[in-house]
Amino acid sequence: MFLYKLDLIWQLQTSLSAYIDHLRIVFTPLQVAIGLVLVVPGFTLLFMLESVIHGLLHNFRHTVGVTRH
Repeated sequence: MFLYKLDLIWQLQTSLSAYIDHLRIVFTPLQVAIGLVLVVPGFTLLFMLESVIHGLLHNFRHTVGVTRH
């Protein structure tokens, strides 16, 4: 059983490295940079600022008179 798990880990690493090598051929460094420029701010807005947005919506509800929510 242990050797089977090691074999699965080796296959995953091999297939992952092959996939990364394929992506290096398909995408240019400029395309990767543009992708990161688009993805990183989106990740930041989606996950890091969620609590800020929640607080703003909470305050907006109180401002327009919604007291129960």
